[in-house]
Amino acid sequence: MRCVALACYCFSINRVYLSGTVSSKPFFGTSRNGVRFSAVRIVTNSFGGQYDFRVRLTTRTSVAYCREHVHEGSRLFVFGRLATFPRIAADGTQGTSGSIIASRISVEQGSVVPEEEHFEDIDLSAADDDFEQTAGAQK
Repeated sequence: MRCVALACYCFSINRVYLSGTVSSKPFFGTSRNGVRFSAVRIVTNSFGGQYDFRVRLTTRTSVAYCREHVHEGSRLFVFGRLATFPRIAADGTQGTSGSIIASRISVEQGSVVPEEEHFEDIDLSAADDDFEQTAGAQK
């Protein structure tokens, strides 16, 4: 019984839930292997201040949804996996860059009053495998 619980815990350890405001116009592109994608930057706050995250969405459905519903200033809720990539800054400093590979997103529609919030939801779980292949090709 203990091993089963540990296996379930390990399976879900890389899940991320993030909410924030879209900080700039979404970017739309095509990877080297022909997969369409969109990248959205969202700003969220935490205990120590504000953080800027990049959220990547793939597949035609999510790209079309993003084009229609996600704009600068939109309040975005994201559920997905954290992916990290090595990076080298312009000054030669090495570090790690992170992205959230979204499997589900919601965009707030309407009032900011908590009792009256309305969200339009889209499931992007089928996009996970496509993006992992795309991310591997971009390294």
